[in-house]
Amino acid sequence: MVKRLFDIAVAAIGIIVCAPLLVAAAVAVKLQDGGPILHRGERIGRGGKPFRMLKFRTMVPDAERRGASSTADDDPRITRVGRWLRRAKLDELPQLVNVLAGDMSFVGPRPQVPWAVALYTEEEKHLLSVRPGMTDYASIRFSNEGEILKGSADPDGEYLRTIAPEKIRLGLRYVEQRSLMTDLRILLATARVVAGADPEKVLALPAGSGNGARKRPGARSMTSLRTPTELQVGKNVERIFLECADPVEIRLENFPKYVRRQHLKRFLAMYEVMKLVLPVKGSIVECGVYRGFGLMSWAKLSAILEPENLTRRVYGFDTFEGFPAVSQQDAGRQTPMRGDLHADSYDELLKLIKEYDADRFLGHLPKVELVRGDIAQTVPAFLAAHPHLVVSLLFLDCDLYESTKVALEHFLSRMPRGAVLAFDELDNPQWPGETLAAMEAVGLRALRLRRLEWDPYIAYAVLE
Repeated sequence: MVKRLFDIAVAAIGIIVCAPLLVAAAVAVKLQDGGPILHRGERIGRGGKPFRMLKFRTMVPDAERRGASSTADDDPRITRVGRWLRRAKLDELPQLVNVLAGDMSFVGPRPQVPWAVALYTEEEKHLLSVRPGMTDYASIRFSNEGEILKGSADPDGEYLRTIAPEKIRLGLRYVEQRSLMTDLRILLATARVVAGADPEKVLALPAGSGNGARKRPGARSMTSLRTPTELQVGKNVERIFLECADPVEIRLENFPKYVRRQHLKRFLAMYEVMKLVLPVKGSIVECGVYRGFGLMSWAKLSAILEPENLTRRVYGFDTFEGFPAVSQQDAGRQTPMRGDLHADSYDELLKLIKEYDADRFLGHLPKVELVRGDIAQTVPAFLAAHPHLVVSLLFLDCDLYESTKVALEHFLSRMPRGAVLAFDELDNPQWPGETLAAMEAVGLRALRLRRLEWDPYIAYAVLE
């Protein structure tokens, strides 16, 4: 109630005080091209109720039909007046009316377009439990959102990869810790950022990556270890790939032209691990499929190196909906959340497995199987249904304590001498749960852990 009374009082005063500025901006927009003064974009508010968020129109009148919802600083749809309004943050002033009407608050998670809200996990839907705001932690951190998206051939996709996950994380943090004092601090910090202050210095923001922690479809880790220059290289290569006149199939055939060094290195690391497994009886189990890089690498390497080995199968375990739960053992440099590292790749992988079977020797015999669901539940059930299973390679890329421990406790007894146990996140301060699970389930001193000289991530042990 206090927050709502504050919103009403300050919004009313703000409209009166800013009236001359509002009139001047409206006239400038109208004189620019004669189009509408306001843009009434559909957004989703508290309780999932849609409303029209008001902004001074900064783009050409038919902008929504010409491009993406997300807008980069170099978007050609932005008008000359609109560019100035955006730079000065004056295009947001009409939202004072939204605040007065009760659709929005001064402080709260920024309202999203319907298609973005449709992608929310159950955890992320908690953002809809409060009124959306004109500003919040994310508005401060991403005050340069247009600059981040600059040069992208797919602004909406880039937004989902590099901005939306961190916005959601910060929004959920606000929902959990909101208070009148927090609102006042955010409002003061926002004013300082608009005046030119460094966003990361004016307010002690909850820990994150700055420009995209907890990436949903893209990166493997929750905090990017790459410099801004390295991040830009990825965007530039993407643009070159999209601009190439060759058919996509031809571009894929020439993949070394485009693939980043670190991704090619990961495939080669898996090749080296796979060679250790070739003389060992048993199937390959990967826990933590994510987008399928590892799963399909094991499958294709098996088809290349041992085309007649019809008994070695590749089993991939994942929820395909992000982390099912997080325990206290998983709190590292930053605490992951339920739904993190979401990758809805299940249906795509089924299609790719079908094409993989059509392109290999003995393709009529099943080779790859996906097991969908929480590993803590699916692994025991799977083994009950597959009592014959022998495991020659167990590759653990779960990141979390509980699922890693369950996998070790259930699969290790099915691994003969010479089998390979491999981890992706051992000794990683960002994912301590995997190391703790290994210590409890098997003991690090019981393993002769090795790594490839040129790969910093994969640790493996040949069981003795």
